[in-house]
Amino acid sequence: MPAPEKWLDGTLASAPRRIFATSTFDASIAVASLAACEALLNPVAFGFSALPLAAALGAAIGSLLGFVYMLLLRQTRPRQILAWCAPSAALGLTPAIAIGSFAKLRGPHHGLALVTIVATALCGALVGAVLALGQPTRVGRPTVSRPAWLAFSVVVAFAAAFATEASYDTLPVLRVYPPLRIAMFAATCLLVAHAGIAAGAWLRSPRTLVVAPKLVIASFAALVVSGVIADASLPGERVGPLLSRPISRRLFLLARAITDFDGDGSSSLFGGDDCAPFDAAVNPRAREIPGNGIDDNCRWGDAKVKKARVPATVPAGAPPSPVDVVILTIDTLRADHVGSYGYARPTTPHLDEFARTALRFEDAYTSGGWTCLAMNSMLTGLYSRELDWQPVAITTNERIVPFPWKPELTEGEHWMNTLSAPVRTPIEPMPIWLRAHGIRSTAVVASMPGMMLDYKKSLEHTFDDVFVAPRNSDDSAVVDAALERLFAMKTDAPFFLWVHLFEPHEPYGHQPEAPTFGDTLVDRYDHDVAFSDYQAGRLLAAIDARKSRPTAIIVASDHGESFEGGVPAHGADLHEESIHIPLFVRGPGVTPGVSDAQVSLVDVASTVLEWTGTPGGDLDGVSLLHPLANRAVITDIWRNGDDGHLFLDLVGVTAGDRRLVRDLLNETWTMYAAHDMTRPLRGSGERVDEGLRAVIGSYLEETGVLE
Repeated sequence: MPAPEKWLDGTLASAPRRIFATSTFDASIAVASLAACEALLNPVAFGFSALPLAAALGAAIGSLLGFVYMLLLRQTRPRQILAWCAPSAALGLTPAIAIGSFAKLRGPHHGLALVTIVATALCGALVGAVLALGQPTRVGRPTVSRPAWLAFSVVVAFAAAFATEASYDTLPVLRVYPPLRIAMFAATCLLVAHAGIAAGAWLRSPRTLVVAPKLVIASFAALVVSGVIADASLPGERVGPLLSRPISRRLFLLARAITDFDGDGSSSLFGGDDCAPFDAAVNPRAREIPGNGIDDNCRWGDAKVKKARVPATVPAGAPPSPVDVVILTIDTLRADHVGSYGYARPTTPHLDEFARTALRFEDAYTSGGWTCLAMNSMLTGLYSRELDWQPVAITTNERIVPFPWKPELTEGEHWMNTLSAPVRTPIEPMPIWLRAHGIRSTAVVASMPGMMLDYKKSLEHTFDDVFVAPRNSDDSAVVDAALERLFAMKTDAPFFLWVHLFEPHEPYGHQPEAPTFGDTLVDRYDHDVAFSDYQAGRLLAAIDARKSRPTAIIVASDHGESFEGGVPAHGADLHEESIHIPLFVRGPGVTPGVSDAQVSLVDVASTVLEWTGTPGGDLDGVSLLHPLANRAVITDIWRNGDDGHLFLDLVGVTAGDRRLVRDLLNETWTMYAAHDMTRPLRGSGERVDEGLRAVIGSYLEETGVLE
């Protein structure tokens, strides 16, 4: 019968108990060290407040690993490796499943979907293989205690931690797919905990004789518990900067989720803003109900009853519009890839020629970070959150179906993405006002955005004439249709024409009419920009050649684009590259040149109404013919997952060189330098401007939080 095993401090203990205790302690130290390194490397969110939470999480992971180690202690080595790798590979597939990769195998991004599925499974298997190195053999000696395996474990853990840190801000696509970010965080913590266990096994080997007595472990546990209690009472201003980093962010969000006692998605602890922790109806994400005597959203008190927006009516006998109006929008066109905005490549010669006869706004911003938000805001003259929205699913058949979407699918049809569609507006969209003034309105839209924007026939109900380009057509079909309608317009009757091009949006193609710049992602984007510019030139030339009534023209983009990480992405944040747009105006009352006024896409409706002499209602936008000085403009972005729930909800206000962003899900306020184009984007470290906070506060009180 074997002699009883001893701790290195001389006390007796069984091998399983030793494995469990040392795994818990070593993993706790390792994950806490990871949080400490992150704090040291981040000068903005410097602080060690996340260490107690990291230590607690590490202890939980170490206990889990120790428990599995004990379960597999008597198995053969091949069975142990299989028991670690197979479940890990299966778990690795869960983020791919969560972001719909299997459904997207039948869509236009099938190649990327296949890569995602294979990569996540392989990464999961790799994590399992590394964890298997720490599995003790039947004789109780950890394989990982060998110096070579120890070094390998530490290197893998370091690489995972570095990848998580480096990709957090530099890969905007990860913001669009939160399950991938969660998987990276989980894998990093597992690997770091495992490396800590490996290092502990080596330190406690007979050759090193480093002792970890029970007193040390008990003292460390007391420190961790007291630190977690202290973290629970931290104010939001202290926690907010910590959420700018991936490890600290996940730790605090996990702690908030655990202490969300009423299940309303918010906590009163760990920097959370829930003012009623046991009342699910009152929380920072609740919709404020004006006049009910309750501060439903824990901010700014009970809102006053909002005055209904009443559109002005066109008086009988009002003179007809003195001008025709054309709005040309180009999807996903970044301002800094337009020649007149300083881009060196000849991507936009036709727009640059048009800019010489127009007023170019240097500081123009979208009101919504993706097409649905931006275009509906442009057509109504209201900021995005003023409208009522519902999540809808886009399918592989390019259909839009409401939630719950699964019963709506036909045979062979699959979910591809989730969008938001407006289901109600406080006032009618601008083209309906024009109709009341005797102005015929026409929309000519590319296939994909047309399908998105025409949910429940909303475009057909808004415009007199709607053309959505056929599926798989390019911008030439859009302009052909626009020219056909332009030439059919009566020369003595006012009209409003909106044309939306789509080519700069991925997936990118090849067009003989546009120059080729290379094979990189940006090169291919620029090629498609040049093709849309060529098509825009056809339309602008036809307008100028049309001998009829004066025609006022606005040219703009709906939002920008990001190219970080080898994948184009937008609608993921409020970075300058994603929300700064080109905006040109030519028409009566406009002097060609350059304006540094802060303007927004929400201003387009007011401008059209002024040009046409159509009475306007209570709009958020102001006419671009009279831009305001020292103005702050608002930009929204939110995203829903395949279950319809929000995973991103940001509202930002830009004023001059400063931008304040409110993260409604994480309950943080962050100041940024507005024109900062670097990645990773960091908060400026400036104290929150109370004037900008009041702008967002007033906006949210009036519009409410998304449901």
